[in-house]
Amino acid sequence: MHDQHKRPNKQIAESGELESLRKLVEEQRQLIERANGDLVKMQHDFGDFAYVVSHVLRGPISSILGIFELLDSKSLTPENEHYFEIIKSRTQIVDEVIHDLNQIVGLQRGVRDIIQVIEPKEIIENLLGYFSKEIDTKALNIQWDLDGVSSFLSSKETIRNIFYHLIDNALIHGCLSDKPQITFAASIENDLIKFVVTDNGPGMDLGKISNKIFEPYYKYSKNSHNKGLGLYLAKLQVEMLGGSIGAFSEPGKGFSVHFDIPKIERAERRVLLDSDVVRFTYYPELSAIKAKWKRDLKPSEFNEVFGFILDFIKRYKTNFWIADISDSNNNEIELNQVRRKFRARFHETGIDMLIIVTGDATDRGVNNETNISEQIQSAYTIPVVVCKSLDDAIAIISKSKTANQ
Repeated sequence: MHDQHKRPNKQIAESGELESLRKLVEEQRQLIERANGDLVKMQHDFGDFAYVVSHVLRGPISSILGIFELLDSKSLTPENEHYFEIIKSRTQIVDEVIHDLNQIVGLQRGVRDIIQVIEPKEIIENLLGYFSKEIDTKALNIQWDLDGVSSFLSSKETIRNIFYHLIDNALIHGCLSDKPQITFAASIENDLIKFVVTDNGPGMDLGKISNKIFEPYYKYSKNSHNKGLGLYLAKLQVEMLGGSIGAFSEPGKGFSVHFDIPKIERAERRVLLDSDVVRFTYYPELSAIKAKWKRDLKPSEFNEVFGFILDFIKRYKTNFWIADISDSNNNEIELNQVRRKFRARFHETGIDMLIIVTGDATDRGVNNETNISEQIQSAYTIPVVVCKSLDDAIAIISKSKTANQ
């Protein structure tokens, strides 16, 4: 049999099946789009809620806490003083919860961070200094087994936060023996960097709670005064780096937290800001930030971006600043007013050197190499080097880094 277009019935059947399949695919596509839209809306709504909680409420709570500090509770009757302390402590708890929520939301959004060269022992030693009072009080012994990982590439701020929570957890729950000890170990296996933080505390039978200990507000010690967020925040940050985390413990044999993160072979250069005035690029392999000025600057424009540069340099301990002025012809003496304004903050950053890239122009008026160096050097006490090209600047930095090794 044939249809009116003289197609065999088999073709008609196949055509009908194909059309049905197309309809089914289209229905599923629409369902997925609606589901995705719902997820985006939920994420947006959650973000709005988090903003309200972490920003709108934070201000009034901070104000209330400030008022508490101004009040003299001793002038109150004993009964009112008791209620005063209750209200104050409850407000502090609310403030801490808002802070925790803000941190959790930021981590769940996967805030991107700068990839840098990290020396794990340096990170941990700096954190131990933060906990020095508690470490000295408990006569804590620190053991190291980090020879397998002298340095690696990752987000320094995220790694620091992970170790902060693991050290805090070990100090709270692990340092209960007569001779408390924490061991830090690291190794590289295939494409993973592995870390282990172990204490010699009483340990526990993890049993059915091995996964619960990484849940928010879970406390595995009823006598603990912490909020039960440390391991949860550590887990979020490890996962943000694409890694995994776990724990091992037995009664009387201490407690270990181990986490793995992917090994990064090479850190990409990253554009931090790109406006009509300037383009900021971070060079992780050089520990340098480059500012490419796109045109002549007014002091007000220079003032606006100068603080951004200093905040970045200080936060990420950047050693070198490359200022590419090849496309501008600034009045450096005029801009020195801004530089001197930020002089104290500039030297707090610990930056080693400022390299000025002038380009190939030879008829730049007052902005020849000698004048530029003298004009800018007068605002700083750090070395200022002037060169023709970015390649020259990179060579200068590489030579300086080699000399300091």
